[in-house]
Amino acid sequence: MVIRGILWVAVGREIQIFRPSANDLGEYKITQQPYNQTGVGEITSGAVISDQLDKVYFGHSDGKITTYSIADYVCLGVVNASVYKINCLVGAGMHLWAGYNTGNICVYDVKSRPWKIIKEWHAHEGPVVNLSVDQSGLWISGRLRVGSVSLDNTIRIWDGLLEEDWLGLSIIAFLKLSLTSPTESELHDYDTSWCDFREIEAVVMTWNAGASSPASLRYDEQEPNLLRMLLPPGMAPDLLIFGFQELVDLEDKRLTASLLFNPQSAKPVAADIWLTLLETLIKGAKRKDISEQDRMSRQFKDWRDHLVRSIEDYMPTNESYTLLHTASMVGLFSCVFVRDPYRLSISNMQAAEIKRGMGGLHGNK
Repeated sequence: MVIRGILWVAVGREIQIFRPSANDLGEYKITQQPYNQTGVGEITSGAVISDQLDKVYFGHSDGKITTYSIADYVCLGVVNASVYKINCLVGAGMHLWAGYNTGNICVYDVKSRPWKIIKEWHAHEGPVVNLSVDQSGLWISGRLRVGSVSLDNTIRIWDGLLEEDWLGLSIIAFLKLSLTSPTESELHDYDTSWCDFREIEAVVMTWNAGASSPASLRYDEQEPNLLRMLLPPGMAPDLLIFGFQELVDLEDKRLTASLLFNPQSAKPVAADIWLTLLETLIKGAKRKDISEQDRMSRQFKDWRDHLVRSIEDYMPTNESYTLLHTASMVGLFSCVFVRDPYRLSISNMQAAEIKRGMGGLHGNK
């Protein structure tokens, strides 16, 4: 790739920079040693944006995009754009377009911090292997066209300015959003122009389990119908959220202490230096007995599996659900299920557990 008379060559993870017009060998090779950023995959593509000719962007096989300065050739940053392989990059207008191995095309606003996804869509059934911009089309026909090539043997042409995505905005509103930094409330005024809204139904359930297990429900005359009452026949909400309290015996002070110093109780460990110190001070014990941790790990897993089976048994036969997220903290345990038609609409999911007990030191109701 040649930028302002400078040749950028990428092989594997390495980048070398040359000045082809130089007469002297020392001036010809700008980089004495190849640039190689750690923590990124092999370089698959590169691009520049017409109004940002001071930067060059490289796509990587692990979904990352690195940015280099054209002035001093240093790496300006690494953006984790996706978990999927980037096959091609191109600059169109003010934005960076990326073609993915999944057949998707994503358009990024690289001026914002962090980067914003302007638009993402499934462009081809096969991997997108090339993106190209018809620069002269803007002057000849008044449209900036971007062509995409895929291994599904198709070539498709797209509006490089994404004009149709802005048809809902007036000229004044468009200029205002383009030339200023709009507030969140101002963006909400126009969200119907670029967003599709639909209502979803969610059932949120909470239960104080009292340290019971799924197996114990079989011997309780009142509890076996619990989930059947929570999930009425014929009802198929889009989200099912289960929240359990006191899934462990909180009267067991030793177990509670172990969970306090090992919040990832669903992942038993062989030794815990902090818990050992605590037990040494309190009881004079030398090492932690991990049998309680093993039991707790099984307890969370048993309830998770029990919920999966119960949903299969009580929900309509034509509806299926996917376990989206689980979290545990001391005696608390939550499971979130989503109806399968909505699963593909959920991406970039993040979750966090916030400790509210003992001044934020450990989990509590």
